[in-house]
Amino acid sequence: MSLHGVSMNTFYQKCRIHGASLIIMEDENGHKFGGMVHETWRDDNRFYGSGETFVFTFRDGNKI
Repeated sequence: MSLHGVSMNTFYQKCRIHGASLIIMEDENGHKFGGMVHETWRDDNRFYGSGETFVFTFRDGNKI
């Protein structure tokens, strides 16, 4: 976010050339979490994805 900002439009633009993606984030308290998607990210008013899409967190917030 410090490099590209917080705009979802920027996120979609940066991700649209990729198919599957793994995203790992860290919040201001140091908790790490993320998600795996097998489709191209897009702005949509409906849910999309497949049974292969999932979110996760780490029990030990310091180790990936």
